[in-house]
Order: sequence, then C-alpha cells, then structure tokens
Amino acid sequence: MNKNLHALFLITALFLLILSSANQASAINKAELAKLIESAENGSQESALQLFTIYIEGKEIKQDYNQAAAWCLKAAEAGNPDAQYNLGRLYYNGHGVEQSYETAAKWYKMAADAGNDWAMGKLGQMYFEGKGLKINYTKAFELYTKASEKGALWADYLLGWCYYYGHGTKQSDELALKYFEKVANEGDSDAQMQLGTMYQYGQCVKQDNEKAYKWYTLAAQKSPLAAHKGDALLKKLTPEQHLKIMESN
Repeated sequence: MNKNLHALFLITALFLLILSSANQASAINKAELAKLIESAENGSQESALQLFTIYIEGKEIKQDYNQAAAWCLKAAEAGNPDAQYNLGRLYYNGHGVEQSYETAAKWYKMAADAGNDWAMGKLGQMYFEGKGLKINYTKAFELYTKASEKGALWADYLLGWCYYYGHGTKQSDELALKYFEKVANEGDSDAQMQLGTMYQYGQCVKQDNEKAYKWYTLAAQKSPLAAHKGDALLKKLTPEQHLKIMESN
C-alpha cells in the first residue's frame, strides 16, 4: 500500500511539474510585456494591438477587458482600422467599456470607411437589426456589396438572403440562387442546406428533389439538421424516385 501511495505521489508531482512548465512556456514574461507596453506608449499601433489581443484572450496573461479596451482605444484613435473594428466589438458587447450600440456603430463605420470588410458586415447587421442605428436595409445591402467586392464569402451569403427576400434591393430569384451557389460551392453548409430547401420546395428555382437531396447530402457533412432533412426527403419519395436519386449519388 505504501509503495502504491509513493508511486501515486510521484506521478502527481510529475504531472504538476509538467503542467507548471507548460504554463510558464505559454505565459509572456515581465520583460517582454514591459517592452510591448513601452513600444505601444511610444506610438506603435502594432504593439498596442498585440497588447489588446493578449489581454482579451487571456492565454499569456490574466484576462483583463479593461486593459484590452485601453490598448485597443489607443490604436483606434491613431487610425488603425483593425483596432477600430475591435473597439466596435468591445462597445457592442460591453467588454471593458460601457455597452453602447451607438458607439459601436461609430467605430464600425470608421473601420468600414477605411476598408475593413468585417466592420462592413457588423455595421450592415446593425442597420438590418436597428441596433444603435435606424433600420436601413438599403445601407446594409450596400455594405454587404462592398464587402463582397473585397472577397468576403460571408457577405455573398448575406447578399443571397437580401435578393431572396428583396431587402435593400429588388427581389431576384436568379441573383439569390447565384450567391447561394457561390458560397455553397466553397463548402459552406448553411448555403448548401438553403439550396436543398429551395430545390425541395421550388423556391426561386424549379422544384427538383434530386438536386435538393444532393445539396442536403453535401451539407450533412457538417450539419446534422441537413442530414435530417435529407433523410426526411427520401421518406416522402416513391421507390422509383428514391432509386433515381441513389443512382445519381
């Protein structure tokens, strides 16, 4: 029994030693932190953003939203679009600052005007939902379009919905299909499932159960809901239709 207890003690001590070493390896030391702070105080936007990341994530140092917000503000006021976007996020969620949709929108707009596509998306969302801004589908659509032109795939997905419902633009079955297919072909399961639904019920497209099942099957690799929809579709088909779909897949 004593030997077993001794062995258990040694194993526990070794585990704690390894854990402690791992924590020390991942933590930023005081000298590195002081160097970053000095650099940020001397005007380095990159250092200020790095400090923001360190404090917001809490991986290398104890998480501190107030410190994160302070360093993010410093870089944002210096005109850094990434910092402006992240400061908007802090105000949107009330992390390290007093929550304010209006102030979040202000910083998102500054970042969006500077070309930050993520800020365009967040600002568009606020126009869409009326948070901190008056609901304006047209402005939301314009922001999604600008982000799409910069290559943001998520913006293409949102444009698909705008055209699907006619929000901020003229309703267009053709363009809704175009954008959903573009995103779906890049492997996005939400867009794939939406195409499955559209083909199953003939929304914006000619009803086609084979294509519906195809898109549900692709989406099912990441989405249990899509798998359920695909299985449910098969149960509604005749044996002949079922066989045709199985042969095509």
